[in-house]
Amino acid sequence: MNRFKWCGILLLLSVLVWGGGATGATINVPGDYATIQAAIDAAVSGDVIVVAAGTYTEDNVLINKGLTVQGAGVGSSVIDASASVARTRPPRCHRFGRRLP
Repeated sequence: MNRFKWCGILLLLSVLVWGGGATGATINVPGDYATIQAAIDAAVSGDVIVVAAGTYTEDNVLINKGLTVQGAGVGSSVIDASASVARTRPPRCHRFGRRLP
């Protein structure tokens, strides 16, 4: 499994820690919203986003509030960010005395 899929799986699992005892509304992806990010944008703190099994091609999923994102099980709900551009070296990196772009 490629690195981006593992990152997506870990993201879904780690978000569970943020809202472990939440009792808000339940939002279903893709039932209520077509994308995970659309569901996150529409959610309020305390909501639970339930992501059905499948692979979701999304870049830059940003969670900026306390909510729970729950997948269908390990390896069942996957965020595939392989289309995103990954920076391979930090900005202002120097090599052999020259500044790299």
